[in-house]
Amino acid sequence: MRRIVSLTAAVVLPAVVIAGCGSSGSQPGGSGGSTSSSSGVVTVAVARQVLSKYETVNNRSNKLRQDSLLATYEGGSSYQIDAGDYRWTLNSDPSNKNYSVLDYVDPQFLIPQQSGYPAWFAVHAVQENVPALTKKAPMYLLFAKASASAPWLEVREPSSYGLPAGQQPQVATKSGYATQVSPSDGTGLALAPDDLPAKDVSYLDVGNIPTTPARPGLPTPTRPKVTNFANGTTGLGDLSDTSFWKSHMPSGSSVLDSHQTTTDQIYALRTTSGGVLVFYDLTASLVLGAPFAQPFSITIPGFFSNSQQSTSFQLNYVDQFAVYEPSGSSASPQVVADETGPVSGECGGAPCS
Repeated sequence: MRRIVSLTAAVVLPAVVIAGCGSSGSQPGGSGGSTSSSSGVVTVAVARQVLSKYETVNNRSNKLRQDSLLATYEGGSSYQIDAGDYRWTLNSDPSNKNYSVLDYVDPQFLIPQQSGYPAWFAVHAVQENVPALTKKAPMYLLFAKASASAPWLEVREPSSYGLPAGQQPQVATKSGYATQVSPSDGTGLALAPDDLPAKDVSYLDVGNIPTTPARPGLPTPTRPKVTNFANGTTGLGDLSDTSFWKSHMPSGSSVLDSHQTTTDQIYALRTTSGGVLVFYDLTASLVLGAPFAQPFSITIPGFFSNSQQSTSFQLNYVDQFAVYEPSGSSASPQVVADETGPVSGECGGAPCS
C-alpha cells in the first residue's frame, strides 16, 4: 500500500496561472495470534501466511509500480486507490526515490468463522516504513477470497494515521472467532451496517444542499436530518483538495465535491460493547468549472496535462472507511480509520482525449 501525500497541480485560465497541492492508535481486541481457531476455511495460520505474502508482493509491486502485479494481490477499491497512486508517482516521482519497504507489525487477526466461500478476514496492524521506522500507521487490512480456487485479495486498507488517537473498538469473539454481523442486521443498533454508507453520503454532502430558493417565489429548501459521523472528514483527500480549489480558482468558478455509495461488499463485526465495526467504501467526484464555461487546462500528473482543454475537469476518488457504531437507539457512528485517493479523471463529463 502506498499513500498519495499531496497532489501538485496547475490550472491555466486566460491570464490566470494557479499552482498548489491537493490523510497512533491502540490495537483492537479479537482473534490475535493466540486464538484457538482450528476449523473453518480461515485459520490464524492461513491469515498469517496471507499477510506475509501480501507484504512481500506489495513491496515488490510498489518498487516496480506495475498494475498487473498489483492486481494479483489487491482487488476492488484498494486496487483502484493504489493503481491511481502508481499513475501519480510514475509522473511525479519517475525515479521512485520516495520508495521505501513497508513492514506490518503486531498484527491482530479478526477472523469470522466461515465454512465456505466467499470468505474474508481483517487484520489490524501497524504499517512501518523500513529502514527509517519513523512513519507508523495503525491500519486495517481486509482480505477476501471469492472461491476455493481464487486468490486472496486485499480489498480494504483504511488507516488511522492522521486521525485523533483513541481506543479502537474491541471485536467480540466466540470460540476464538470474531463475531460476524450481517450487513442488514440492525439488532440493537440505530442503523444496520448497510445503512451507514448512504447516511455517510448525506453527512459529507450536506453542504451541497441549497438553503435559498432557486428563484424568488419558490419555497426555501429544508435540509434533511443528517447523521453526524465523528472524525468523518479528517482524512479525506477529496475534501482537502476541494478546500484548496475553492480558495484558488478564479472568481465565478464552480468547485463541487459530491459522494456516492457503491455496490461493493459491506463487512461488519460485532464489538464487545454490542456495537459494530463496519468496513465500506464510497466514491467521490470533484468537479472544477471555469467562469463563463471558458475552456481551460489543469495539470495533475498522471490524470490531467496542460495539453488538454475543457470547460470542466472531474477528478474521481475512492474513500474507504472503518466505522464504529455503538449499540443503542441513537446513531453516533465514529470513523476510526479511512483511506482515500484519486482513481480517474474526466474532461467535460467524458473521457479525456
